[in-house]
Amino acid sequence: MAGVMPRIVNAVNRTTGPLDAMFDGQPVVIPAGYKIAEDGSVVGAGPGGEPLTYPLPYFAAEMVKRQNPQMGTEDPGNPRDFECLIGIKEWEDDISHLEQSDAIERLDRELMDDEAQSAKPRETSMGRKRARDKKKKRGGRAHSDANLRNPMGIRANYEG
Repeated sequence: MAGVMPRIVNAVNRTTGPLDAMFDGQPVVIPAGYKIAEDGSVVGAGPGGEPLTYPLPYFAAEMVKRQNPQMGTEDPGNPRDFECLIGIKEWEDDISHLEQSDAIERLDRELMDDEAQSAKPRETSMGRKRARDKKKKRGGRAHSDANLRNPMGIRANYEG
């Protein structure tokens, strides 16, 4: 029996920079759907000034969307309600230009009660600290901070 071709949908990266995602264990870089024109305005990066589309298998599209939320927009009462940096044309998602916010968490604290709104996020280090004694016991090499920030090297081969 011949292999079945998956249904393909057109994803639009709503930002001016590439976005990382992963599905089926494979890293993927969604190229920017918009670019900054010479006059400083934001225009589509595709032909004729339209947003650039990127083909994705139907089953992967929802996973890729969930991996790229706009920070600070998630409804605490409904985790599926958030602004997404990727839109799917076939699903009639919003594909207008949008950039990542400066928020450091997914939740929209304005939708929470007063006590939760006043909570302050804690700053933490971005990687695990190396334990020198564990390195010797395992006989292996400890991970560097660079490997923890981009473990798959997703953008290493991307030329955008």
